Amino acid sequence: MRSSKRKRNEDSGGPSNKKSKWKDIDLSIPTRANNWNNNKRNAVCQKSKSLESHLTNRKTKLALFSKNYRRKGIDKDSGTFNTPRTERIRTALEGLSDGTYNTISEAASTNGVHYDQIQRRATGNVKWYRRNGPEPYLTLGEERHLSRWVVTMGNRGFPVTPKQLKDTVQDMISKDGRKTPFRNGRPSNGWYTGFLKRNPEIKLKPTKLLNKARAKVTKEAVDDWFRLFHF
Repeated sequence: MRSSKRKRNEDSGGPSNKKSKWKDIDLSIPTRANNWNNNKRNAVCQKSKSLESHLTNRKTKLALFSKNYRRKGIDKDSGTFNTPRTERIRTALEGLSDGTYNTISEAASTNGVHYDQIQRRATGNVKWYRRNGPEPYLTLGEERHLSRWVVTMGNRGFPVTPKQLKDTVQDMISKDGRKTPFRNGRPSNGWYTGFLKRNPEIKLKPTKLLNKARAKVTKEAVDDWFRLFHF
C-alpha cells in the first residue's frame, strides 16, 4: 500500500519527502577571496602590459640604433653609396694627389671607404683597381660598360631584368671564348649578387609578364642599345 502511494507521488511529480544531503552546500564566494582573485588578475595583466611595452620600446630603440649607426671611416649617408666602390676609391686617391684631402683618414671618411683600402693603394702596395678575393671574370671596363647600359636603359623606360643581364654576359663570354667557371658560360646567381654590390647605382627589375605592345617595344629598344654599346 505504501509503495503504491509513493509510486503515485513520484508519477504525479509531487514533492518527495526524502531530503537531499547536498541541499545545504554554500556556493557563494567570500568577498575577501573574490577581491584577492581580482587583484591578482589585475596585477598579472598589468605586468603583461608593462612587459609588452618594454619589449616594444626596446625593439624601437634597436631599430633606430641600427638605422642611425655609422662605422667611423666606413659608413656615410646613403647618397655616398650611389657610386661604385672602385669609383669612390679613385676619387679619394685623386683627392690626395691634387691636395683636396690632407690626410688618408679624411679621404677615406669623405668617400665612405675604409682607411686601410686607401692606405694600401696610396703607398703603392696595391693597384687602385684591385680588390680582395679572386679576380672578376669581366674586366673593370666591361663591368662599367654593362653598368652604364643598364642605367641608360632604365632611364629610357626599359628596365633590364636579371635574365637579360645574364643573357648579355653569356653572349659576351661566348664571343671571345674566355674560360670561366660558369656553366655554359652563363653567370651564376653569386656573380649577379656581386655585380649589384660592385655597382650599387643599378636597380634591376624582376622579370614580369608584359603585354605584346610593351614586349615588342622592349625588344626593339634592347636590340638598338645592343648595337649602340657593341656587346
